[in-house]
Amino acid sequence: HQMRLYMSYRQSHKTAIAAAKSGFSKATAYRIEDDPRLPSQKKAPRSRRRPDPLAEVWDGEIVPILK
Repeated sequence: HQMRLYMSYRQSHKTAIAAAKSGFSKATAYRIEDDPRLPSQKKAPRSRRRPDPLAEVWDGEIVPILK
């Protein structure tokens, strides 16, 4: 609801003022201006680009050493 509040303030105020009245920073306001979609509407981050080189030995060898 904070973003909705910001968008309503943004219709009549500058970015910095609308952000302050909505309760978040100017940086967040400019990020919203750049891409106004909600986080739930954005696509998920990419998964690993390459396989984990330690995946085979992690649980069997490294975790016991750390304990």
